[in-house]
Amino acid sequence: MDEEINFEMESQNLLETFKNNLLKAILISELNIDSLSSSFEEDLKIEIEKIQKLTGVENIAKDQAVVMIASSFEAFMKDIFKLMIQKEDILKNALRIPKQMKIKPQDIIYVLNNKITWGEIIIKEEHLSFQNLKSLCKISNMLGFQFEDILEDSAKELNNLLKIESDNQNKLILSGEDLFKTFFETRHKIVHKSLDFKIDDFDFRNYLLFFQYLSASVRGKFFPTTLNIFSRKFTFQN
Repeated sequence: MDEEINFEMESQNLLETFKNNLLKAILISELNIDSLSSSFEEDLKIEIEKIQKLTGVENIAKDQAVVMIASSFEAFMKDIFKLMIQKEDILKNALRIPKQMKIKPQDIIYVLNNKITWGEIIIKEEHLSFQNLKSLCKISNMLGFQFEDILEDSAKELNNLLKIESDNQNKLILSGEDLFKTFFETRHKIVHKSLDFKIDDFDFRNYLLFFQYLSASVRGKFFPTTLNIFSRKFTFQN
């Protein structure tokens, strides 16, 4: 099953894609548009300008950057799951965990004919979400590690970095689980309720660093992974 797949290279590509999306999120957070394009209709321009004055371009930019980070992390976790679940030993472990998952005969035929992957079948049958903490814990268990552990390890590394910076010694973050939940609750309110948040630079930077640690830690459960942050080199290895 897994002889033709270079899991190490493919997982590194996924990590690089996520990193590039984080860089794009930083660019989005710094956007500041003074005037709207003339291509917009006048009525629409008036509505947009109302939102701009009410919320502020800087706040809108950071809110949308948060949305991009959340979507990018969701895509990274989903793609890592679909990739690594193709390894025979991981697949066997994953299929043992769900107590009520029913593999239909046609599913096996579809897999054999390359019309669907085991990862897609499991995601559908188990109703897996890649932004929900409970679901991510279940997903990581299938892959052979504990998501709760890497949450706290990532929070610990972030706090160690904050302790080094004299200006931030008294601003240590919450637990990894609390930070993760707060981040996705914020994203949910931005997208589903169109609520506006004034996310300051300190919190936004923490989100960026936290998800860098988190994504590198996930890949580190399978292959040695290095991460460079502020001239410090971190190595993640199971």
